[in-house]
Amino acid sequence: MQDKNKHDDYPDISKLFKIDENEIPDEIIKKDTSVRKTGEAILNSDEALKSLPKKTQKAIKKDKSIKKRNDFISKSKKRVIIAASVAAAAAILILVLGFFVTQSKKPVVSFEKPAVETISVHTDDIGITYSVNGSLHVVFVDNEYDTNFIEAGQTVEMTTAQSVSVTGKITEIKEEAPESDIISKHYSVLTTDLPSTSVYCVYIKPDTPDAFEIEGTVVSVKVLTKTSTDAVTVPSTAVLEDSSGTFVWTYSPFTGSISRLDVTTGISSDGRTEITSEIKKSTRVIYSFSCRAEELSEDMKVRTK
Repeated sequence: MQDKNKHDDYPDISKLFKIDENEIPDEIIKKDTSVRKTGEAILNSDEALKSLPKKTQKAIKKDKSIKKRNDFISKSKKRVIIAASVAAAAAILILVLGFFVTQSKKPVVSFEKPAVETISVHTDDIGITYSVNGSLHVVFVDNEYDTNFIEAGQTVEMTTAQSVSVTGKITEIKEEAPESDIISKHYSVLTTDLPSTSVYCVYIKPDTPDAFEIEGTVVSVKVLTKTSTDAVTVPSTAVLEDSSGTFVWTYSPFTGSISRLDVTTGISSDGRTEITSEIKKSTRVIYSFSCRAEELSEDMKVRTK
């Protein structure tokens, strides 16, 4: 009897189930990268390519060519991007350095807007207390009486060495000879040296009768010679003069540059000068600069502190 378990009489169909590794889905072999690399190495070998049909060989070569070209393009793009980035960074650095170099060459200025205030002109002298008709006056010598515009009735501020301040008014201005009592007694304070000719002595009566106790007290005297109320003033250092006249430099924050403004001035005192010509309260008047005044010019670019 014939054995039913023998299969010699059946056809061999094992070749029908032969599987190409390249056709296995990634989901199945993705964890085993060595299988894929082995398969790719075999397919990329010249012997393996020659054993394949020409159509397949052509397709594989085309894929390899496309991949090689894409790799080249990708690398080229990276090189271009890197080169462009380096060039852009260098350009920015050059611009920044150029900006700072340009800025460093600009003069540095400080500006201030005009102020409205009361400004007074005064003269400073040294006086001494002296008895006149039984009351103590303060006397000082002014050898330039005519040019300092000192006159009777003007207000005077007096301060002692002990910082006691007293106000008073000028009562008299008269010539005193070297041999007069006031000059012979107190010339070392009033004139330093005994004068050879007569001098102008200015007599001041204190507003407070008992302000001074003894004769011979040394007093600092400040005579207000002229006052301007509601005066428009700027720092005296801002006022300049050349062959064309008196002027100030003004600053524009919009252009970062300066412009000349011709002005007329009034009185000056304590570092302030009165501007009597028209000037806007918003004007930025330059009162200090890091270069010589002669180096400034119209529309020059400057930096501000």
